[in-house]
Amino acid sequence: MLQRDWRLLWLFFCILFVVHALGAPIISSEQLHQKYNVDYLFKYKYLNEMPTINDIDQIITGLKKFQEDVGLPVTGEMTKQTRDLMDRPRCGMTDMNDKSRRTKRFVPHHSKWRKRTLIWRLDDPYELLTDYDRFVVRTTLHRAFNEWSEASQKALQFKENENSTGIAHINIFFAHGDHNDSLPFDGMAGVVAHGFYPTNGNLHFDAAEHWTLHMDNGINLFQTAVHEIGHLLGLEHSTDYNAVMFPINRPYDPMFRLGDDDIRGIRYLYAPWAWTACNILIDTWENLICIMLLRHCFFYLNVNLVERKAPDVHKVVELDENFVATIFHLHVFD
Repeated sequence: MLQRDWRLLWLFFCILFVVHALGAPIISSEQLHQKYNVDYLFKYKYLNEMPTINDIDQIITGLKKFQEDVGLPVTGEMTKQTRDLMDRPRCGMTDMNDKSRRTKRFVPHHSKWRKRTLIWRLDDPYELLTDYDRFVVRTTLHRAFNEWSEASQKALQFKENENSTGIAHINIFFAHGDHNDSLPFDGMAGVVAHGFYPTNGNLHFDAAEHWTLHMDNGINLFQTAVHEIGHLLGLEHSTDYNAVMFPINRPYDPMFRLGDDDIRGIRYLYAPWAWTACNILIDTWENLICIMLLRHCFFYLNVNLVERKAPDVHKVVELDENFVATIFHLHVFD
C-alpha cells in the first residue's frame, strides 16, 4: 500500500513538471498585463501586436525598448522609475522604434510640408472656449510657432487665419474624449494632446486637462504646443530627454526652449538652402562657385567657365523628390 502511494505521488510530480515545462501560466493574463503595463507598451508601439500569456519574452523586449528610449536602466523589470514615467502625462502620438533610423536622436517622419508659409487657425467646434480663453490660447500659439520659425532660421513662416472660413493648413482645437480622429482622449492626465504629421495639419488638446501658463501645477500649454507643432512639421519623438520632442511631459520650466536635438531635426527637414540647388556666388570671371547645404554637409563646386568644357563628373547625389544634383570637385566640410 505504501509503495503504491509513493508511485501516485511520483506520478503527480511528473505531471506537474511537464505542465510547467510546457509553459502553463503561473499568473493570469490580466495580472501579466498589469505587471508589465502591456496596454501602454502596445499603444505606443513598443509591441507590434497584443501579446498572449505565453509571450513573456516579447513583453520584456518591449519593456526594454521603452526603458532604453526614455533613458532608464535597461533591466526588463517594471521598476518604480519605469512605472512612474509611464504614469506621467504625455503626448498621444506613438513612439517609433525603427532602430535602423535612429542614427540621430531626433527622428524625421517620412513626410514634410512642401510649402514654407503655413496658415493656422484656432477652431472651437465643441464651443469650449470663452473669448478670454481664445485670446490666451492664440497668444500662446503665436509664441509656440515662432519657436520653430526661429529654429528653422526663418525657412518656415506661420500666419494665423483669424476667420472661421478660408485657407488653413493647420487646424487646432480642444476636445473631450472621442472627437472623431481614432485617438480619443482619456480624461485628466494620461494623453494631453496630439499633433498629426504632414500634411494632415490637425492639432488637438485634451479639454479635460488643467491647462496653465507660468506656474508649476497643471499641464503647461506653451510647452505642450511647441512639442505638438514639432509633430505637425514632421518630427517624431526623440530619445533625448532634453529635447522638446521627448514624448513625456515635463513640469513647467521658465527657461524652456528648443534643445539642440530639436533644432538639428527641424533644420534637417527644412534647411534654408536645402530647397535651392545652390547659392551662386561669382568668385572670379573665370570660375562659377556654388555652395550647397545638403543633409548638413557643405559641398563646394568649382566649374571653369572660360574653357567652356564639360567638367568631369565626380559624384551624383540623389535628393528627395527624385531631384538629382551633379557634384563636381566634392569637398565635405562637415
